[in-house]
Amino acid sequence: MLKRKPMPKWTADEDARLRELYGTMPVKEVARQLGRTKMAVATRASDMKLDGKPLRWSLAEKTLLAQLYPVTPMADLCRLMNRPKDQVRAMAKKLGLERPAEVRLASNQRLPLGAERRNSRGDLMRKVKASGPRAEAWKRVEVATWEEAHGPVPAGMIVTASDPAQPLTLANLMLVTRTDLANRNRLDQRYPPEVQQVIRLKSLITRQINRMASKAESEKSEAI
Repeated sequence: MLKRKPMPKWTADEDARLRELYGTMPVKEVARQLGRTKMAVATRASDMKLDGKPLRWSLAEKTLLAQLYPVTPMADLCRLMNRPKDQVRAMAKKLGLERPAEVRLASNQRLPLGAERRNSRGDLMRKVKASGPRAEAWKRVEVATWEEAHGPVPAGMIVTASDPAQPLTLANLMLVTRTDLANRNRLDQRYPPEVQQVIRLKSLITRQINRMASKAESEKSEAI
């Protein structure tokens, strides 16, 4: 019977990031940003005695929300306030704030295909459908760019930038597993940028060699 591999220990940087995020967004999103499972995040939060209750709104936050709410699309509000949509809406209702219909629609039907904006998590999104559920109408720019060239992203894989500091062009995109992405996020915290780049390049070359070897083996089998 195979034993499960133990989860990597939490680093001081991960703990600090967890303390910053926990309670400001769903646990699922916290787990995604940290490259951990929801169970791991919940367990660690319990160990750190984080209650997960929404952070109290400061007077400065309320004042800023009152200024921005009437003229700012919800996705931008969430990003600027660093809070999930339900918390922003609840506070706006409590303060009696309202927005014109054109502002409420600004991040949906009124934007043309190909329009780009950032969501509440800070991801750059692109509109790929004129109508339908938001989850289908908008995709991360990395995913949209990859799928335009290669078709749907394979199950279990994630599109990410080879070099996050460079533009999200097709040449700067690659497919990784969730495990690879989690390891990469931890790598980013341990090594300086120049070392990270060398390690990523080695990983990219290794994956390319493996793909070429697999293709050659497949062609050899078909020839036989």
